[in-house]
Amino acid sequence: MSISKDDYSKMTDKASPNSPKVLNCIKAFLIGGTICLIGQILFMIFEKAGLNEKEVSAATSSVLIIITAILTGIGVFDKIARHAGAGTIVPITGFANSVVSPALEWKHEGFVLGTAAQMFSIAGPVIVYGTASAFLYGLIIFIFRLLKAIADYDKIEEKLKEMYEGNNNDALERKEFLPEFYQSVDYINDISNGFERAIQDRIKSERLKTELITNVSHDIKTPLTSIINYVDLLKKEDIRNEKANEYIEILDTKSQRLKKLIEDLVEASKVSTGNVKLNLEKINIVELLNQAIGEFEDKFESKKLEVILESKENEIYILADSRYMYRIVENLFSNISKYALENSRVYIDIIKKSNEVYIEMKNISKEKLNISAEELMQRFVRGDKSRTTEGSGLGISIAQNLTEIQKGVFNLKLDGDLFRVELIFNIL
Repeated sequence: MSISKDDYSKMTDKASPNSPKVLNCIKAFLIGGTICLIGQILFMIFEKAGLNEKEVSAATSSVLIIITAILTGIGVFDKIARHAGAGTIVPITGFANSVVSPALEWKHEGFVLGTAAQMFSIAGPVIVYGTASAFLYGLIIFIFRLLKAIADYDKIEEKLKEMYEGNNNDALERKEFLPEFYQSVDYINDISNGFERAIQDRIKSERLKTELITNVSHDIKTPLTSIINYVDLLKKEDIRNEKANEYIEILDTKSQRLKKLIEDLVEASKVSTGNVKLNLEKINIVELLNQAIGEFEDKFESKKLEVILESKENEIYILADSRYMYRIVENLFSNISKYALENSRVYIDIIKKSNEVYIEMKNISKEKLNISAEELMQRFVRGDKSRTTEGSGLGISIAQNLTEIQKGVFNLKLDGDLFRVELIFNIL
């Protein structure tokens, strides 16, 4: 008697008991949730034991695999699966059961040669393919992280270069870097912020200093002008007392010196902060130096100084402010007339090199120079430690600042008693 496929299917459906789907879903949820709860409890236990995140994860997975393998081996896990169904197919427990269950069929061959050998033969492909996949995935991740690390390193290097050059505007965004660079980024940002605060404090300090000097100078100049005017009036009076005339001359000299000191102080303050307006024009530097030598001739002769100017060119033009250029030369000549050794020579060389002109002034100091060139260029510092000569200690500092704001180079070199100043400007 032959039975068709449809008739057989109907007979099978009639004979098979109906599966309680809702109840099975509830069982699967409860048992699967219980397995996950056990895993979470194990995770917390290992975490409390002091293991790090990676060690905790590995330990939890290993314990769940061992427990599942043991329960499968003694037949308990299969009984649980009958009630839980898909609830037992949690990734870790499902993998362990799928490896151990087929191997149990070979237990008649013995534990080692049967069950254990078959377990490894079944798990082998899974482990091999899993390991190979993990290796390839890890290699790809490593390459991408390496490229990202190189890019992050370049960003950090570029930021450090900007900070070195004085460009300290933008901070590094922490989230744009790998976690390994977070600490370095934080350090760089902290240093950058510190530089910025220091710069702002310096600017504020310089501004306040300039304002203070300007205000104090103005308050001093007002009564000083009155003193100078009254001294002039006294000098015009017919005073026959020699002592009185001598006192008037001293008052005149000292008041004029004080006036010059105040003017130098105000100018030094303005120049150091760049608060000057330049009127750039074409200047013949050779002619300017010859003119300045002529105006200082009396002072040089009073100290018996022979000035020797050497230049192969009669005309060398630069772009500069004539007033400030003359002030530079005036300050340097004034310094020479005060501190140069009497009965000596002063050499001024004007040398044209390519597109630059080098102006070199050399003289022998009458006092022993126990000071560095860097210290001498600071404000209020003088080569005359005894301060027996008149001077504010601002002349060289003003000359240096005026040179630099006109895009020139100011070099001061001391070699024993040899005092040497070098000015460099671009030629038109």
